[in-house]
Amino acid sequence: MYHSEGLNMGHEADLDTLRNGLSYIENAAGKLRSLLPLTESIAAGNACSGFFSAYFREHHARRRSLGGVGNTLQIFEENGYSVALGIEVGGRSRPSEVSSVPQDMIFALLSDCSVHIEVFRSSDEAQDVPMENSVVAHHCTRVLRRGQALFIDGARDHVLTWSDTPYVSLVVTRQTMVRHLALRHDSITGTPLYATAASQHLSRLQHACNYMAHFGDAEMVPPLQELTRHPAHFIRWKAAEALLNLDFDAGRRIVDKLRSDPHPHIADAARLAWTQLQHANIACH
Repeated sequence: MYHSEGLNMGHEADLDTLRNGLSYIENAAGKLRSLLPLTESIAAGNACSGFFSAYFREHHARRRSLGGVGNTLQIFEENGYSVALGIEVGGRSRPSEVSSVPQDMIFALLSDCSVHIEVFRSSDEAQDVPMENSVVAHHCTRVLRRGQALFIDGARDHVLTWSDTPYVSLVVTRQTMVRHLALRHDSITGTPLYATAASQHLSRLQHACNYMAHFGDAEMVPPLQELTRHPAHFIRWKAAEALLNLDFDAGRRIVDKLRSDPHPHIADAARLAWTQLQHANIACH
């Protein structure tokens, strides 16, 4: 068990302690939970708390991106894990939406305040369950204070978080994504509302596929073919659509292949597209 005593040596000692803890995890599934006591002890350290708050605000002093929805600032990555600071710049009441998390994480509070975290849980652990079949129910509520931490399971947990005051947190996540979509549910009924890409990287890939579809050339065909094997189902489909615009024969072969895609939405869309392509081919002859 780790203790907060001895953590007043400064922020470098705190970060070294966390790095040393990460170096023994070896990126094994489920082992993130074992970092909970370590993360709690670091979050409770006086030097750590003060430094992290100042560090975050200094690095965002000239940015306009700080808004009511909060931001994160990555400190380092190691051994398949990412360590970041999170900030909520304004108080808020209980949100109306619950959001899934894309990977396992530990949320530890650094500020001297209280943060409410409600955890909702889905009945299944499918990585990308169709949105219309996704329903969540309230699992537990935690009120965190400085130095306390909560493990969140990326496979099934959905959360909503709020506090009356701004706060800074320490967030440790596994870099391997469990979900590629961020699912939003109504916080009262648990029913699904909408879904978005779970990361900025995936959003950029979507935009890149759209751009290549309209402004690309033959040189874009190989990277698009690679993207049709992407783990995220919606990226596979975006890449297939772009291929149809740039190289019809290559795009048609991909659509044929996607008729047996493991994700039901992609398989259904590919079957419909394949039928339309066959009809269009007959009409042209």
